[in-house]
Amino acid sequence: MVQAHSKAVGCPVEFIFFPLLTAIAYCTGIQSSVRVNPEWHEKMILWFVVAARKGGKKSPALERVKDAMAQIETNRQAAHKTAHPDATSRDLPQILVEQFSFEELHDIMKRNNGSVLGMFDEFLTLLNQLDLFKSGASLDRKTLLSLNGGAKWSRNFKKSEPSNLPKTHANFCGMIQPNYVAEMLEQHDSDGLVDRLLMVCPQEVSYYREDYVTPMPEDTPSMKELLQNCLTLHRQDDDVVYTFTDAGIDHLLQCHDDLTRCKDAAKDDDNRRGIYSKAHGQLVRICGALKALDISMGALIHNRDCEILQPNDTVIDESVVRRAYKLIKLILDTKIALSPPEVILSSDDDDCATEDKENINQEVFVGDTGAKIKKLLMYGGDSITASVAAQKRLFPSLPKHQREGNNTHPVSAASPFFSRLANLGLGAVESAVHPVNKKRSVTFRKRKLDEMSTEAKELCKKIKLDDDDYEQCFDSQRGHLDTQAVDQVVDYLSK
Repeated sequence: MVQAHSKAVGCPVEFIFFPLLTAIAYCTGIQSSVRVNPEWHEKMILWFVVAARKGGKKSPALERVKDAMAQIETNRQAAHKTAHPDATSRDLPQILVEQFSFEELHDIMKRNNGSVLGMFDEFLTLLNQLDLFKSGASLDRKTLLSLNGGAKWSRNFKKSEPSNLPKTHANFCGMIQPNYVAEMLEQHDSDGLVDRLLMVCPQEVSYYREDYVTPMPEDTPSMKELLQNCLTLHRQDDDVVYTFTDAGIDHLLQCHDDLTRCKDAAKDDDNRRGIYSKAHGQLVRICGALKALDISMGALIHNRDCEILQPNDTVIDESVVRRAYKLIKLILDTKIALSPPEVILSSDDDDCATEDKENINQEVFVGDTGAKIKKLLMYGGDSITASVAAQKRLFPSLPKHQREGNNTHPVSAASPFFSRLANLGLGAVESAVHPVNKKRSVTFRKRKLDEMSTEAKELCKKIKLDDDDYEQCFDSQRGHLDTQAVDQVVDYLSK
């Protein structure tokens, strides 16, 4: 079926398979899980990102799966209208989402028993919607991270009662261009969002006229019926728990140990360690999704009754684990190949090599951001707060996928830039807590030329910083309030 659709579209099979597997994970439902042992359960929640260049037929491939789910959604809404004649459009269950605020997403999931399926022509659409209607917040990003684990989700609304989802089941799949994947992997993934993404970059396929299968073979199984079978099989009164055969669990633990060894080998590279750490749970989730795909396809081919799960339907054997591990290896190989070179901290025996690497990194940083360094150093006064640096754009803009809404220069991004300048010997970073609102502020205090090291002075020459102009800017208190006046205001507010 997957090959028939890929040939009809003219795209790699991965463009069909991974969105389909994501949809299968959604169809297993919020009550399904995979059990490794009594303490380790995984929800079948998959976030696939398929990378391909422009013109690779990404959107037509994704539409194949979206159309099948849209038909199921239409049927479900029609049944809801029949059962509830007075229902409005906002009362109808909704499966698919693409454009939304997180307030809307919560409402949609509430109407759909805590579940949702996101299908994105451009996966950046999802990332760019984080905190779209907030300034300087990160609540949506934290919410997204919790949804990957199926956690409960509560929201307080100004015009209505608080709303609570005891469990969640959000599956996402989207297309993206490879250069954006490389950019995402190059940044420090401090909260682990990128670690949770299952990234694949299929080999480009060129189809010519004689290669196309038109029309599709008449005996091609219906994708809509396949997904409907999966929904029906997992619509049980009790929770559906997938388990492993003895051989299956033995092979799973072997794969687990292989992934652990890969993580341990990258002991000095936090990004790689994060990628390998999340792979253990992702492997288990993919095992469950593949087994669900197998039994749903089997029911479709053999025209089997899907109302009742058979005893062996939810038992994962060694062959499924092997297939799942091949997929995980493909995902890991993709992420590692598109990641920056591995960071390896040198031992005492090769400190010189470490110093050389650090010098190279500093030269790259200065070369890329020299104009911003000069602009910040020339800003009036002896210090610059993070808020002023953000307002005046005295540091480089954040990459598009890291932005909170449309804010290219958030205050939080100033601190890492300040730290890099401090490491270069251009000044020092100071942190303080406001006496009234208790908020922590970060300030970069510039260093005068006569206080700088020889290396720092050489750097100033590289960015063409004029000595006299730089010294004069210390006397220009642009953007600074009178200290006595500030103290008077603080004293007044404290009273």
